[in-house]
Amino acid sequence: MAVKGLPPTLPRFARFSPTLGSSSLRFYVSTARLTQYSSFAAQLGSGISRLHDQAQMINDESNLHVKLLDDMEGGVEAATMGLRAEAKHAEKIREQSSVCKLYIVIAGLTGLLVFLLVMGFSH
Repeated sequence: MAVKGLPPTLPRFARFSPTLGSSSLRFYVSTARLTQYSSFAAQLGSGISRLHDQAQMINDESNLHVKLLDDMEGGVEAATMGLRAEAKHAEKIREQSSVCKLYIVIAGLTGLLVFLLVMGFSH
């Protein structure tokens, strides 16, 4: 004969014994529940401890990511400034090279003018 309300983890004599006294049965049930609650509390504490450890690891990793992003931001700013300086330098060289070409054209035209004047006065 099974006793209602008892967990299946009770010993066989407690579940099927009609001679077990009611006070002994209550004490055993209370002890079994306390043991079960203690087990639940231990599992809960273990789970909370694991969650805490994972939260600490996530915090550490996020701090590393923040540092890396800050370093990248500084590197990007330095690269941007370098690219702007190189663009200005390239523009300056382009302007100078076009001016140089103009000087070459002017010198060539001046030489042609002198040649034509010499040829014109010699006839």
